[in-house]
Amino acid sequence: MRRLLVNFARIGDLVMLTPALRRLGQDAELHLLCRPWGFDLLAEQGLTAGIHVLPHPNHGAFSEWLRGRPRTRLGEHLARLQFDEVVCFGDERPVIAQWLDQHLPGVPRRILQSDVPGYVPDGIGQALAQAGFPGDYRAIPQLTVSTAARAAAALRMSALGQRVVLIQAGSSSTHKLIRTKPNLRSLAPAQWAQLITQLLASDEADAVVLLGSPLEKRDAEGIAALVPPAQRARVAVWAGAAPIREQPALAACAHALISVDTGPAHIAAAVGCPLLMIFGPSIPDRWCPRGDGPLERVIGEAPCGPCQDTPRMPACRANICLTRLPQTTLLAGWQRLMRQKERQKEQLKKQSV
Repeated sequence: MRRLLVNFARIGDLVMLTPALRRLGQDAELHLLCRPWGFDLLAEQGLTAGIHVLPHPNHGAFSEWLRGRPRTRLGEHLARLQFDEVVCFGDERPVIAQWLDQHLPGVPRRILQSDVPGYVPDGIGQALAQAGFPGDYRAIPQLTVSTAARAAAALRMSALGQRVVLIQAGSSSTHKLIRTKPNLRSLAPAQWAQLITQLLASDEADAVVLLGSPLEKRDAEGIAALVPPAQRARVAVWAGAAPIREQPALAACAHALISVDTGPAHIAAAVGCPLLMIFGPSIPDRWCPRGDGPLERVIGEAPCGPCQDTPRMPACRANICLTRLPQTTLLAGWQRLMRQKERQKEQLKKQSV
């Protein structure tokens, strides 16, 4: 049995898809069709027999021709693999269904309707069962880190100290060349700088690393520039220098990650990294990562939130749910995370005796 799973989601969604990949690969040779970051993230996870990427899956006919017909060429390649079935999510664009009809005609297709409220992997598990995929399913995303990748990450971070805190301040709205909307998921730069300053000044961390894509490097440098000179030397900007394929290992070696609702937070939770999540407009019960490591949440304070999936979110420009968060609230979340980390460490010691 050769099975193709189609999912053109973002990074965090792909991390949350890993339980489904494990289930769908139990009784078939599983292939994944996704955007390029899916290959960077999952190629070494051993969850699939093949990963096929398409950078612009939903583009029109003119763009398809202008780019050299990549969708057509990939469709012809997939046809030669002779799949026995295709699994798709119900929210894929019609152009994808038409493309599959053209290149994989007659191949049975199962549709996953994951539209139930609550934590996304829970909904995916229900969708799998409804589509005829019963069996073992644990709704906790997990990523593995090889010994070599962990050693390389540890060596890189050792130059900064033993307790390196990663910070992911950007999200999908900042990972764009042209930005048409404000970043509603993040704190203001001055808030990030104040939090970093307090962590370093109070000896809560040896160093802080600002993550992000190459397009977010300027934002990260702006945050670092606001940190006072006394702590500035202990702030590193790795935005653009820590690609997705390296982030599982970096998170596995980090003291903790502080993040907004975005993909790297899900990566961190999936490798057990202590994680402090900051939520503004997003719905925490739906999008907060789960993992085997410590996790704490800070939720923005605004009477209008959370506004995700409502008309209020695209209309918002003030972002008061996050920009008005007091530093005391952020630091209290950090302290809860550190206490939880110590409790888990003690429990593991007792289990090993």
